[in-house]
Amino acid sequence: MQESYFLFDLDSTITLTEILPLLAEQIGLDEKMTEITDQALRGRLPFEESFRLQVELLRQLPINTAQQIISEIPVNEQLAGWIRDHKEQCFIATEHPDVWIEPLLTRLHMEGRCFSSKTVIQNGYIEKIAYYLNKDEIIPHFPCPVVAVGDGANDAGMIRLANIGIGFGGVRPIAPAIRDCADYSVFEEKQLCRLLDELCPAKPVSTAVDIFSAVF
Repeated sequence: MQESYFLFDLDSTITLTEILPLLAEQIGLDEKMTEITDQALRGRLPFEESFRLQVELLRQLPINTAQQIISEIPVNEQLAGWIRDHKEQCFIATEHPDVWIEPLLTRLHMEGRCFSSKTVIQNGYIEKIAYYLNKDEIIPHFPCPVVAVGDGANDAGMIRLANIGIGFGGVRPIAPAIRDCADYSVFEEKQLCRLLDELCPAKPVSTAVDIFSAVF
């Protein structure tokens, strides 16, 4: 197989739970967070608008508190191990603010290999989202074929544009938008890692720096 990159969603693909509701629970705003999420799932709010509203709710949470919570979030350990073993071929794509997820990326050995939203920080808090990551925009900048893995409706564009798209339902059901365009649908972590092994080619020669320069 031709050399490829592997691009992974973070929430409920690598992690075993979603990050925003976990943070909202810490400050008693989980019901409001769920309300915004439901509106997005019902098509009443665009994903970017719903995300910005959710981050706005969580601005009162100190960045170091958010980092501590996210650093300890449970992950699919076998998949995380596969990503560590194939680090040079792997990237993560997430809408979550860069400053929140840094410790988790360190834990995954994926520092500098994550596409994420960017923030403006003031006095240890997020002031605003300066750049919202649209995962659809990433794929065209890769110089080699891309295998993309995700589960939610906001991953559908990434899955559709990838050379090979994988819907992963190991944590929550695969969104209908992904089932409609994915080349594979898998429902167990072990099954996903076996498929990734089958699709894994030689290490690409292009660098992460080249791709990030093109996107940002």
